[in-house]
Amino acid sequence: MYIYSKHKQGHIQMLKHLLLFICIAILYVFTAPNANAQRLLNKGTEMFADEQYYIASKYFNKILTGNKYSDIEKGEASYYIGRCFFEVSRPADAIKYFKLAIEYNYQAAKLHLYYGQALQMIESFAKAEKNLLKYKEMMPDDSIADQALERYRRCVYMMRNPTSYDVVQVPSLNSPEMDYCPFFKGNTFETVYFTSSRRLSDNPKISPESGEYFSNIYEAEINKDGFWQKPKIIDGSVNTDYDEGAASLNRTTRNLYFTRCTYSKKKDKACRIYVAKRSNNYWTQVEKIEIKGIPKHVSVGHPSISHDELTLYFVADSMFGGYGGKDIYKISRKKRSENFGTPQNLGPNLNTRYDDAYPYIRKNGLLYFSSKGHTSMGGYDIFVAKETGLAQFDVKNMGYPINSPHDDFGIVFMDSYNEGFLTSERIGGLGKSDIYYFHKPEIKLSLKGIIWDIMTNKPVEDVQVSLMNNNYELIDIIKTNSDGEYEFDLETNYDYTIYVKHKDYGITTDSISTAGINTTKEFIREIFIKKTQY
Repeated sequence: MYIYSKHKQGHIQMLKHLLLFICIAILYVFTAPNANAQRLLNKGTEMFADEQYYIASKYFNKILTGNKYSDIEKGEASYYIGRCFFEVSRPADAIKYFKLAIEYNYQAAKLHLYYGQALQMIESFAKAEKNLLKYKEMMPDDSIADQALERYRRCVYMMRNPTSYDVVQVPSLNSPEMDYCPFFKGNTFETVYFTSSRRLSDNPKISPESGEYFSNIYEAEINKDGFWQKPKIIDGSVNTDYDEGAASLNRTTRNLYFTRCTYSKKKDKACRIYVAKRSNNYWTQVEKIEIKGIPKHVSVGHPSISHDELTLYFVADSMFGGYGGKDIYKISRKKRSENFGTPQNLGPNLNTRYDDAYPYIRKNGLLYFSSKGHTSMGGYDIFVAKETGLAQFDVKNMGYPINSPHDDFGIVFMDSYNEGFLTSERIGGLGKSDIYYFHKPEIKLSLKGIIWDIMTNKPVEDVQVSLMNNNYELIDIIKTNSDGEYEFDLETNYDYTIYVKHKDYGITTDSISTAGINTTKEFIREIFIKKTQY
């Protein structure tokens, strides 16, 4: 009896272990990471890190469209597809996948950061603020949350307080694809060059980074009636089967500096700066610009040559060692016949932890560039920088409508005129990025008035009237005429102080502001002064 009972108990114990093993196996099948999903995620994130977003999205999409993957895996894949679209500035597409990631209950905090920023770029402000606040709630100590919210509030403020610039699209230069980075040929501004990914053949090649057609450099001329003609690809050996674009001409239009990016399955993309020489209207003798110290795996591009052709500004990936994202550098030489020297980073006043790119050096020495940092309205914004010292810059956002909540970059001026072209992906465009014309209408602001004796109610002659700006700099000094009259010309966006001085009357002050004034206006200030003795 004892032996039988013990034998029976042994069978029961074995059965329990077997049932436990089966339960663990079933649980593992339903909860363990899918090996194939992990392989696709690893490959996708590898391509994402190499900035080959189009290829990366294909790996993630295999998980999203497969039947054997869990909601957790599909949620992560949705998030990364959204990131791929976000990185190539397609926020509307990114939003679709960010929403899908939320539906799959994907828990990454940065989902709400990028979702909010994408919503801001398409001007869905209420939803944008909601998601940015959600990210702040989940990551209360992350400074990025504060910066994103500040950028959102700055965007709304700028759109409510526009500058005096007018910005209009140029339909004849644009296509349904990407058209960007215009620049002028010569001093007459009758020919414009620009980069475009418009389709050239029946079997076009696709960029593994953006998923767009490979870009080329085009030119267009203006006719006698002031209309831009149909663009055509430039003649010569500049354009190839790869990406060319983001270019710059020197003042004599003999040398064309441009970016060329090549791709290989065995290595990362390699973007480099080249120069071509013009023979009549044919660009030839293409040579690569040697930049000292740039590793082979680091891409450089976006050249902008100074008017004397002695300084070349360009952009390098953060792997070169900068402040984060893409940084702007310069190389210089003493003579055009010499090679350029060692790259110099333009410093933390100009470069940020985000992407800083598309430099353009104007004839007056001001540097224009685009940044996703500083006080951006969302995506890339165009900034103007005035050099104040060695690697020191005073940087100012150009405001709305030069900038928008979407990407704005590639600005170029018609020399000293307050007009030119820029690139924008704002709502209402013809394609994915479009070329816009901008100009600043002439605004005349003036201040005039009469200085009166408060007791006699008569105008006072020879009163010294001084005008100072908000930096306490003396702008001008005049004396009233026999009718007690004075007059000054003013500038926009200044707070002024008026000092009225006369030996018999002492000093009287008044103030005036031109902040936010975008139309011609005449200010009148009648100032009453009192004699020290009558």
